[in-house]
Amino acid sequence: YIGGAPYRGGRLHAFVFCSDDGFRTWRRSTDSMTAPGRGCHEPTIVELRDGRLLCFLRNSNGRLYRSFSEDEGLDWTTPAATELASPEAPSLVKRMPTGDLLLLWNDVSSTSNWPRTPLTAAVSTDEGANWRHVQDVDRRPDRDAAYPSVTFVGDEALVAYYTRPTNWARDS
Repeated sequence: YIGGAPYRGGRLHAFVFCSDDGFRTWRRSTDSMTAPGRGCHEPTIVELRDGRLLCFLRNSNGRLYRSFSEDEGLDWTTPAATELASPEAPSLVKRMPTGDLLLLWNDVSSTSNWPRTPLTAAVSTDEGANWRHVQDVDRRPDRDAAYPSVTFVGDEALVAYYTRPTNWARDS
């Protein structure tokens, strides 16, 4: 959606909705996040130790983009490209029980939706400034792997994601 209107070929804009009263009321961010190309969408957000919010965004520029908020999600910095290669596919960032950040994304440079292989995990010990311990979760060349989710149980991470053959026919 672009300002509440259906997408019709313009830039996509990501908005954030926040609640601070137990989800009884909601407020929308005062600005949206977008970038050249198709724009930005499907944000994933984590709170940093200093109280800022870090948001990664899907876009069509061959890189993950990120934005920050210093006021609990009301205002966001202009999204900027990271060094992390990515097709136009969603990522996931989450704080691990250790306090470090975990990022799951498709680590491949592409300006389209595909390929979505490999699905990769990385850890940041410095609040997202650098990503280390990079390992592929799924790198099957004949399968897409996307829309990751993670739940932590004790000292284990349970990762779920969508997968399908790469030769699938859309809308058939």
